[in-house]
Amino acid sequence: MSLQIMRLMAVLCVITTMGTAFYFITQNANPIDQQNWMSVNMARLNNALGSNREFAVARHDRSNVRMPAERILADLYTRQSADHFAAFASGYIYNALAIDVAPPSR
Repeated sequence: MSLQIMRLMAVLCVITTMGTAFYFITQNANPIDQQNWMSVNMARLNNALGSNREFAVARHDRSNVRMPAERILADLYTRQSADHFAAFASGYIYNALAIDVAPPSR
């Protein structure tokens, strides 16, 4: 019985830690990068399914532009913005889980 409680407590700690990291990510990240990250992921999904729907993409001046999925995936600014958010978010998650990501040794 006590082992089950310990497992439940461990799961609860991980969920709480990840929830806190997610909260800090959404509060501290650049909103343009957040929107572009979602648009790029939805464009990848729709492209894989054979669809070419339009999604809103945020520009650096905070204006929104609607683009088809194929154009989003070809747009360098949008992809770099999405990659910037992914790197920002993974840094928070690694830090929350106390994972040390050291550069590869040569």
